[in-house]
This record gives sequence, C-alpha cells and structure tokens, in this order.
Amino acid sequence: MKKQFTVIIKQNGEAKELFSTIRSIRKQTVSNHTVQILVLQPGKKISFGKIQGEWITVLQSGQKWAEKSFEEVERISKRYGNNIAFIMQGKPEAEYEYVDVCSKALLIYQDNPGKYFIHKSNMEQILLIANAQETADWKSGLLQLFMTDTLMVSTNALESFTKYKYEDARPYFLEGIFDVYKRMSMEGSCGHKNLARQIAWMIQLSGVLKNEPDSILSEAEMDIFHTRVRETLLKIDDYAIYNGFSSGIMRRYAFQEKYGKEEFANQLENRKGVFYFHNLKICDMNRMQADKGIPLKYDFSLEKEKCTVFGGTIFCNLPMEKTKFFLNDEVGQYELWLDEPTDRVQKCAGKIIRQEYKFHCDVPKGQQWEQYEIMCIYNDRDKVMLNR
Repeated sequence: MKKQFTVIIKQNGEAKELFSTIRSIRKQTVSNHTVQILVLQPGKKISFGKIQGEWITVLQSGQKWAEKSFEEVERISKRYGNNIAFIMQGKPEAEYEYVDVCSKALLIYQDNPGKYFIHKSNMEQILLIANAQETADWKSGLLQLFMTDTLMVSTNALESFTKYKYEDARPYFLEGIFDVYKRMSMEGSCGHKNLARQIAWMIQLSGVLKNEPDSILSEAEMDIFHTRVRETLLKIDDYAIYNGFSSGIMRRYAFQEKYGKEEFANQLENRKGVFYFHNLKICDMNRMQADKGIPLKYDFSLEKEKCTVFGGTIFCNLPMEKTKFFLNDEVGQYELWLDEPTDRVQKCAGKIIRQEYKFHCDVPKGQQWEQYEIMCIYNDRDKVMLNR
C-alpha cells in the first residue's frame, strides 16, 4: 500500500523517549498502513530510497504529534493538491503577518528543530535536515523550506490553517529588515540578541539559494538591503551581534557591514594565534592546525634553472589583504605570492567574505616542501607559526 506519511525519528535520548514518540504516531487517526516509521541512530544517515511517504516529518526522540495531526494534513493535501509544499506547527497565540511570518516561524525553532510536515518534492532539504549533526545544518535546510512558493502555518493543535503564498521574496527581504530597523529605532540601542538573530536569518535566507541573492533581488535592491542591514546593525551592540550570528563567516560579514572592511581588518588583534575583534573571537588559527585545517595546501613543485617553485592554494579566515604567508628554514624566509582566485568562495548576502587563491613560492633549487615551516604574518606585525 502506498505510504502517505514517513516519520523520521532521530534517536538522541533514552529509549522511553523514542517509544513515546512512536506511540504518538501509532495513535494517529489515519490508518497505520499509510505511515512509515524510520528510526535514525546517532551518527547514521538516511538515503532517498528509504523514504516512501508523500509527506515527511522529522522528529526528535520525545516529540509527539496530536492524534488528528496526520488526518488534518491529509485533508489539507486533498484540498490544495500540489499547491502546498510545507506545513508548519505554529503557536496558538501567534498572529502571522505577510511580511514577518518567516522570522516569527524561525524564532519558534531557534533552539530545536520544531515540528512540521514537508512534501516529498523537497527531498534535498529533507535529507539535509534528517542527516544534520549540527544545528546550523538542519536550520539551513529549514531556511530553504521557508522560501518555497507555498507555506501553510497552523495552530498548535493543527485544527485551523492559514495559507501564505510567496510568489515573490522581495517584500520579505526589503520590508522585513526595515520592520526590524523601525522596532529598534523605537526601542533604542541595546542588546537585541533575538533581533540580531532575525537579521542573521534574513541574511542566511539570501545566501542559501546557491549564494545567488541577485536572483532574488536586483542590484539596486541589494544595495537597499545592505544599507538597511548596516543601519540596523549600528543599533545593536557587538556582543549581541556575536551571539545572534552563529557562524564565523556571518559574524565577519556583520562586523564588516557595521564598521567597514578596513576598520574591521585593522582592529583584529592576535593573541597567541587567536584573533579577536573588540574582544570577541573571530578566528582561531591554533584550532585550525589541531583539526588539520591549515588554510594552506601544497599541490606541486616545479624545478627551474635557478630555483624550485612550490604551488598550491590558500583559503584563510583572515582578511587576505592584510595577511602574508612565508616558508621558513634555518637559512631564509620565502614569501608565498598570491596568483588568481579559484572557484572556492564563501559568500554572505552576495558579498564575498572568504576567497581561495592559488599561490607560488620560489625557494633555492633542489629544496623539498617538507623541510620548511609555514609562517603567517598579519598586518605586518602579528606572527603565527602553522605546524604541519
């Protein structure tokens, strides 16, 4: 029999929590023959071929659906057909507005994955959420789902539904950020960690679509978006921005927008290989070494008449305009010269934050790469040795 629902349960607690979730599924008023239950063990991944249902819900151990939830989704599915891609559990007291529905919905899920039904047409996002080991990964998949053409928001008991159609994402980006800015202008400057999170989500939304926000907004509209982001960030203190923006790339984007690229780069402070901006940690070069994530990769050597040329790539967390790399031995110090950029890049809201470059380095003829130490010098003064 065709499965109408697939329930993916991520087992991350005690067995009794898993069983309580399974019991809530078996108590559904729809026929159990139409429900597929998949239990995902910690560290394991699920593949496309295992998912049979038309509608998929991803739960954590201990989460439950009300008894009539699946029946209500069936009713909605029959009524709207393929026009609904995503059904989300809201809060009974929530009043959703056209502009702010995404940010309010995201606040529900800021600490846990929440509960929702996803149509199988969004299989890529489903697998990302189901297989995610980190909060940022499943949130990225969830963010993409919020940008689907059709979104249905329900009350807590899934008894009544309101349909929101997003034929154009422009109002969300342009009016959404302006709405946050207006609220902060009225309330005055303070921490605003949750508002910082909302801005971070808006910026993430502009980037999850293959880092091509220009497909969402025109160049002029992107300028408006960045201006409003900058004006809003100026009203939030640095600590709130640091906590509201979850990744290093987004923090760097936020501080560069607030203070400017040059000031951000100049005020980075090196403390034994850990770089801080206004006493907030931005980049830990020591951790990168421990994780074998040295931002420099050696690819080849080439023997010339008077020297040996080493080549490879550099993908560094620090602003490259202020960063130099050298090879050191007991005899001399040899700079790594940057060549053309590669296709590897990290963007935030359309702006390049981190770019990989090819490099070459001329050393005395016949020398081997392994005999050199790698040294990073930032801003012509801060030295970090990168052990291999």
